[in-house]
Amino acid sequence: MKYFTPDLCLLLNDVTFDVASHEPLVTYGFSSPSLEVRNPPSFGCFMSTTSLCISLLTKSERSPSRSHLSDEEVEIIRPRLLYILEVTLYLILTQVMLYLRSGALGLKETNMLKREIGTEINACILGMQRYYRKLTPASPGNRGMTTPSTGGSTPSFSSSASRSPRRRSMHSPAIASVLAENGLYKLADQFVKDILK
Repeated sequence: MKYFTPDLCLLLNDVTFDVASHEPLVTYGFSSPSLEVRNPPSFGCFMSTTSLCISLLTKSERSPSRSHLSDEEVEIIRPRLLYILEVTLYLILTQVMLYLRSGALGLKETNMLKREIGTEINACILGMQRYYRKLTPASPGNRGMTTPSTGGSTPSFSSSASRSPRRRSMHSPAIASVLAENGLYKLADQFVKDILK
């Protein structure tokens, strides 16, 4: 990712970071992509990608009677969808921060950027919360995703796809636990609260 977008930690914490040395990879725009029009990728394009990934993840976890996929096929598809979702979300966060720090947007455009991206990230987090709950059997100790803590170190970006066991049951609590601990979603939640408000 470092070849396509700046490091998010640097954008958030390094006041001396040279924002001008990085051209925005994502264009300013929030409309859904169209196959009939060939335009550079916009925020709308990547936001549609996160929605599609969550939708496909949810459909892949349906019971065998309602899904056309076998357990083996689900185990192959899930980590790929999670990887695409996480890379896309990380890209959105870095590009939003790049726009905000560059000062290239006016007040109206900045407010719209914050509103649109904040709404989409919240929807993404809620979608993943529901997905995690479906993966994990109900129990007093299972509360889905944990609330982000304001203390401690900044969560790092790491793909749960690379850590997800491929040969376990699609409803394995171990898989759900690994996914729920992913720091990227906690970071995105805190990003909305601290940066996009």
